[in-house]
This record gives sequence, C-alpha cells and structure tokens, in this order.
Amino acid sequence: MNFKCKPCLFYGLLKIHKSNIIKEACKQSSGKDLTLRPIIAGPACEIHRLSNFLDILPKPLLKYIKSFIRDDLDMQEHLPKAIKEEALLVSFDLINLYTNIPHDYGIKAIKFWLEKYSEVLPGRINQIFIIEYLKCILQNNYFLFHDAYYRQKCGIAMGTKAAPVLANLT
Repeated sequence: MNFKCKPCLFYGLLKIHKSNIIKEACKQSSGKDLTLRPIIAGPACEIHRLSNFLDILPKPLLKYIKSFIRDDLDMQEHLPKAIKEEALLVSFDLINLYTNIPHDYGIKAIKFWLEKYSEVLPGRINQIFIIEYLKCILQNNYFLFHDAYYRQKCGIAMGTKAAPVLANLT
C-alpha cells in the first residue's frame, strides 16, 4: 500500500454555541465574542496511523472511570429512574482541555491506568510500547499554518485521533 504523508493543517472552528449574541455577531465583520477551537487535522500525516492505534488500545480502560459517559444513551443509563424535584442538574465546561494537559502529566496518567488494569491490554502489547508511542505522538505534533511549520509543544493536539481517549484517561 502506498501511503503518501501530508502535513497536518491548523484551522479553527468557531465556538458559535458559546456566543452571547450569536445572530448579531455573525452579521458583523468583527464577531468579537466568537472564539475559535484550534484543530490540527492530519488524516495523512506521519503520526496519524499511530494515533489511530493509540485511540483503540486504551479504550477498554474507560469503563473503569466511574464518571465517564460515552454518549447520550449511556447518560440515560447513569441517571436514576426518578429524579427528586429539588435535584439540581449541573454541567461543567472545561476550557481548552486537550491543549492544557501537560505531556508529562498525561504520560503519568496513562501509565497509572495501564499498570492498574494491565490485563485489559492484548498479551502481545506491553505498556512500554504504548508509552513510547504516546510520547512520539505528543512530541511530534507538527502542523502547517500560512505556509510555515510549527510544533505544538504542550498539550494534546485537538484533531489527533487519540486525543479524546487520552484526555479522558488523564
């Protein structure tokens, strides 16, 4: 199979759901209350397949996180059948979660889960393999923006396949 690598591209997605005056801001050229979610997309970059692999391997560990909710149907399973009238529903918004996870902290967290539940991994895959590949992904987030190359020095790149599972385990 011929796999031609291409650089990751940086772009931003508007956080329109966080706008206080969305209709007016979209009509204005400034849109000052609109913020961007930074994405580094690289479906054909050097580390994409490795990131995809590291998205799959640790996923079984997520079931050990009591607060992890996979999707809306899983949320329904976590809710009690009857909710008291005085109950208060609360949600939290973590700002820039992926990009604020220090590499050493993320690696330490993944090591913790791998050591605690090592039986979840396939027998032929060891923890050192996963940690070394994780380091490779975290330390090699290169991307192209306006014809210049950059490297993301901290955090998990939003757009890399393994980002959600790594953030959930951190």
